[in-house]
Amino acid sequence: MAIKIEYRGKIKDIKLVNSLIDEVDEIGKILGWKVKMAQEYSSRKKYKLYIDLFGISLTPPKSESVYFTFLQDGTLMTPTTILLDQVEEVLEEEYQASTKTQFAGPDIHVAVVKLIKYVAKKYLENFEVKDATEYWTSEEPEAVESAFEKVILNTEMVEAAVRKIRLPKEVFIQSFSDAMDMVLNPKWEDLK
Repeated sequence: MAIKIEYRGKIKDIKLVNSLIDEVDEIGKILGWKVKMAQEYSSRKKYKLYIDLFGISLTPPKSESVYFTFLQDGTLMTPTTILLDQVEEVLEEEYQASTKTQFAGPDIHVAVVKLIKYVAKKYLENFEVKDATEYWTSEEPEAVESAFEKVILNTEMVEAAVRKIRLPKEVFIQSFSDAMDMVLNPKWEDLK
């Protein structure tokens, strides 16, 4: 399970983008988060976007970016989705933003949810959210702590299992996937 927040929607009125940018920019600067204007994504030479975006993104420490970037029709859209769409057709229902906070910790996760909730209430419509910790609906910090503890525990269990792997020296492994099959196949048989 990855700890992330997935969200989608539209800005109520495209004329509100500048107000949203000003407000989110101020919040980002106060918090010391990296701020990036949508135009910076469009002007990058390495990954040239074929569609202009309007808006802003913030990047909290050790977290993926929080996007409030929009197409001309007001649909919330990320630069990543546009780049993906240039390679393969992205279905309209896949137009969403996602912010992984798993490595940032519970405090940043709660802060990101609060920011998205504030912006959504003030500026967005047809808004949908999936929060892996369920903090969006519960507003209980304990739910976030519990979700992070589960991820840490699962990670530690996998790390411990991998450390125990002892393969014969004569075995040549072409991939970690092959090695995992060798280790897990007997265990799967026990579960049947």
